[in-house]
Amino acid sequence: MNEHLPVCLALQETLLKPSCTSNIRGYSILRKDYNTGERACGGVALLINHATPFSPVLIRTSLQAVAVQ
Repeated sequence: MNEHLPVCLALQETLLKPSCTSNIRGYSILRKDYNTGERACGGVALLINHATPFSPVLIRTSLQAVAVQ
């Protein structure tokens, strides 16, 4: 990531619990966590370069999804 500086990275199966905080220098993170009680599973995230303007898009779905415009 440091060498190529991507504008956006899409991640799946992040396995993060909602209580987990994550910071990646130079990126904003939008995520949708999924857990079943004690065990974290699934989950998606978008990492967007701080130099890129964006707005989150509200998605009304039961799917694990995040979107920006």
